Amino acid sequence: MPIRSDDVNAVELLKAKIARLEGEQAKMKKVNAYYRKYGTLHGCEELTETEKRDIELRWGRGWYKDVAFPAYELSNNNANIRRLKSRVDEIEKEALRRECADLRGDDGTEEHDGFTVVENREENRVQFIFNGKPSEGTRETLKMWGFKWAPSKGAWQRMLNSNGRYAAKMVVKAIEG
Repeated sequence: MPIRSDDVNAVELLKAKIARLEGEQAKMKKVNAYYRKYGTLHGCEELTETEKRDIELRWGRGWYKDVAFPAYELSNNNANIRRLKSRVDEIEKEALRRECADLRGDDGTEEHDGFTVVENREENRVQFIFNGKPSEGTRETLKMWGFKWAPSKGAWQRMLNSNGRYAAKMVVKAIEG
């Protein structure tokens, strides 16, 4: 099940997933080291019988006979760990940014000529609210920057994060420029 960034437990869930992936990484390295040393998986305490059988079935089909876990599995797992750690950092920075904005009394609303940009923290969205229907060019610019029309909110919106804020700045620049 995917972990949504706006979930209140997202950081804890992501850290648990990171810990699980790091455990798998350590296990794969130990199993590969064991196989390099002994040339067999028999006696390797890191693997269950089912896991040993699965690896031996792969070998039977001619896949990666010289290692239990091929290099691509280790590098993919490592990339996932780095990606999740980066995501945790981003979520924590966003939480700190929101806390600082709340302390400053910044409600995240910017008034412009003909429209308002709102950082809707409750909905976790950055929103453009227009006085009337925006022109075709403005709508195309909004779409180009990833904003979607939400009729239920009466606003063009996208997720509130650093990319969303940047996109909002660029749309404002395009509209006013």
